[in-house]
Amino acid sequence: MEQVYVCPNGVKDIIKNNVPKPENKLGYMKILFLSNLIVLKGVFILIEACEILRRRGYNFSCDFVGGEGDVSSHQFKKEVEKRGLTETIKYLGKRYGEDKNKVYQSADIFVLPTMNDCFPLVLLEAMQYGLPAISTVEGGIPDIVENNVTGFMVDQNNPVDLADKLEVLMNNDILRKKMGRAARARYEEKFTLQAFETRLQGILEEILLKEKESKNK
Repeated sequence: MEQVYVCPNGVKDIIKNNVPKPENKLGYMKILFLSNLIVLKGVFILIEACEILRRRGYNFSCDFVGGEGDVSSHQFKKEVEKRGLTETIKYLGKRYGEDKNKVYQSADIFVLPTMNDCFPLVLLEAMQYGLPAISTVEGGIPDIVENNVTGFMVDQNNPVDLADKLEVLMNNDILRKKMGRAARARYEEKFTLQAFETRLQGILEEILLKEKESKNK
């Protein structure tokens, strides 16, 4: 049986020398979703979770960042309007470079309620910015988000579960910041480019060593 090697990806650390982000005003949270507008990324699930939170009386905003997919900007805005969330949810379109940096810096919580993914790099980026993340058990996500440590895992296609976990983080500044620090530490340990390159080099060296040993038998 051939041995399988796993080498999780990494992303460049572009904020290690940045000043800490300013605190949002008391009682006001900013939620960030960064991916294309695709049904299976959980776009409508997050919108519905936001509606639940508004009914519960929470004061927050939720920014959606990314390109249009099988959900158009028109469909997105229509859904938001139907639920009475035009002052709460904003679609910002694509963001690159410093503009992308700013949306991460201004966020308090990152959410990706996906139903179809492999190893989403946006979760690594969110960890880089010290954001607690809420996502689902899909693909390699359980190897990225450490449940109850760097964020929460929720059931797929479950807006109530998502709203409940968002409520936990909105109500507990200490826990939210603790998870954010843990996320940044996990990123530094496992998901920097240097960590990726070190693991890859170790795998290649192990393969070469085993081939050499095999030939010498």
